[in-house]
Amino acid sequence: MDAVWLAWGTPDQKFPDNMGDRPTETWLYLRYQTPPSYGGPYYYGPFDWSYIPPKFPYASKGATFSNGRVVFFQYVPPPPPL
Repeated sequence: MDAVWLAWGTPDQKFPDNMGDRPTETWLYLRYQTPPSYGGPYYYGPFDWSYIPPKFPYASKGATFSNGRVVFFQYVPPPPPL
């Protein structure tokens, strides 16, 4: 767990779980993607717009631990551009 924390930092979310009869914990790391503005303000609705761009979160990587050891990790590529 310490090696993952040193390499990736503090996780954004932690999920306790069980794998069979063993307790596990999954750490999830999020990234944020900002859509292009096409040169104007960002449109949120009929009467709502802003020059501050919205950020959409997506899972970027995660690791599952059992007994303090990594049993699974995954890197998720970023979504395609909007």
